[in-house]
Amino acid sequence: MQSIIRPSTWVAVLLFATLSLTAGSATAQGTLYLVVDEGSDAFYTVNTTTAAVTQIGMTGSIDASAEGLAPSPSPHTFLYSVDNSDNLDEVNIDGSGYIRITDDMGSNCDRGLAYNTETGVLYGSDSDNLCSINPATGAVTELAPTPGSDTEGLAADPVNNYVYGIDNDENLVRYDAGTDSWTTIGDTVNISDGNDIGVAYDPDSQTLYAVDNDGILYTVNTSTGEATEVGDTGLGSGLDVGLAFVAGSAAPAERATFRVRKHFTDGNTADVEVTLSCNTGLPLEQTAMISETEGVLFVVEEFDEGELDCAITEAEIPGYDVEYDTGADTSDESCAYENLEFGGRLNCVITNSPAPVDVVITKDWVFEGSTDGSGVNLDYDLTLYCENEIIDGTDLNGENDVDVIQGDDDDDDDPGDCGRFLFNQEGPQGIVVIGANWCKRFYGDGPGTDMRTAEVIPGFPESTCYVQERVYDQAIEVDNGCFDLTVSAGQGASCTVTNTVFFEGIPTLNQYGLAVLALLMLGFGVIGFRRFT
Repeated sequence: MQSIIRPSTWVAVLLFATLSLTAGSATAQGTLYLVVDEGSDAFYTVNTTTAAVTQIGMTGSIDASAEGLAPSPSPHTFLYSVDNSDNLDEVNIDGSGYIRITDDMGSNCDRGLAYNTETGVLYGSDSDNLCSINPATGAVTELAPTPGSDTEGLAADPVNNYVYGIDNDENLVRYDAGTDSWTTIGDTVNISDGNDIGVAYDPDSQTLYAVDNDGILYTVNTSTGEATEVGDTGLGSGLDVGLAFVAGSAAPAERATFRVRKHFTDGNTADVEVTLSCNTGLPLEQTAMISETEGVLFVVEEFDEGELDCAITEAEIPGYDVEYDTGADTSDESCAYENLEFGGRLNCVITNSPAPVDVVITKDWVFEGSTDGSGVNLDYDLTLYCENEIIDGTDLNGENDVDVIQGDDDDDDDPGDCGRFLFNQEGPQGIVVIGANWCKRFYGDGPGTDMRTAEVIPGFPESTCYVQERVYDQAIEVDNGCFDLTVSAGQGASCTVTNTVFFEGIPTLNQYGLAVLALLMLGFGVIGFRRFT
């Protein structure tokens, strides 16, 4: 077994080894990189002659099992990586961390990964799918399906515009990007399992490499498909493997790049203007429109190393709070960077969340006739129901089995006693009500509190709320103006619930009325009185 260098203080690591190749009088350099799912997704480089691996530190590794690895454009300061949670990342080639491109590239092409350094096309595969991937957003476009079963290892040949792959039947297959077609080249013979395999291509020596899930390094004949074992990496078996070859050296470019991504917590799809402002370098200021599906990569050049300070901000979005995340810290003002070096690759994720809006319920009392409400139970429950979150409200947790308003008679505001209405359920006040996910209950005992206010997190593009009231005396009539309330970002709602209290006493008659009443009683015996409203 080959020796493995494992510094004990590193949680996730990147190994680096350099390969020198001689072709005539020209000398080319390159590095074979390997990512292995070992619980922490360790990165390695591999000696292409002995298969020995070396490991260097990596702060902030990939979230899930890494399954694909590919080179990047010159000057090759990062590697593309994809994992089984549909995350597409740029992994710093020096092992210092990664930048997330997307966490939702879909599951059709999230296993194999290849990058053509000449055409700039990033490829991904899974099962019999092949896709081109937008390297800025992670959006995929399906290409011709692979001829074999589950082609997981991919590598691009930039000279001939080919993509090589090894499928689960251990066959070498080749995709011709010019014709969007596949060719099955042949059995790899010595590779026993094509599942979870990594494949990489060295364009200078025209060598195709593969590492299988037992950690064995091979070279593969691109004309016949036959694989020749180079050696054992010593990493064990049952591995998920990603492999990439980076030609040439990875010298830092005299520039800094800033990748900016947008996230709305409510699913808003709007385009938003973002601005990068710097104290030096060119250009000093750049703007772009970004959205959930389309980010931007800003580039700054011509600055003195260590002297560059920049900040990224967005145009204000009414009704939304904002958080800027650089990966190192968060702020509500900007993504800010100081004293940047050459080759700096910075990340900024801007998250917008709808700010709470007020739903104001006005309670109005009307006393008919001469009554002041004495002798009438004036207690009531007002319950606000909303599709979206009510601050300090009750999360109904999707329960759908309460078809009446529930409450108690305690003299408090207890939000835990509000219930849930079925969708399209006939409400107690004769109105068809909407379904709700949150509620908040207000208790009252007659006039005195004219307004009740609740804060609601609106949905996109809007969400609906309604109010139900329960009263405890038949002398009270409810006029509810709080059905079908609509809230949206920056826009709350208000409404009024009116309670009318009727006097239920015996009416007073004048002397003529009393005479008529006496005659009627002599003729009919008993007279009943009724209040008409």
